[in-house]
Amino acid sequence: MSEAREELARWAAGRDGIVRAEKEPGESEPEPEMPELEPAEHPELIAKLREINHRSRSDGRLK
Repeated sequence: MSEAREELARWAAGRDGIVRAEKEPGESEPEPEMPELEPAEHPELIAKLREINHRSRSDGRLK
């Protein structure tokens, strides 16, 4: 999972109060499905995605 997706997952989990069990070393986690979102329905999520995208581009992780 990319760093941006991990950060987004941590942010979303904290925002929704989701507690996840720690995975064992070497245990893989399936890629989560990314649903289609309407910006008007999820303004906080869209803002967070833009922030992560901008930061990733600024430090050279994305081109």
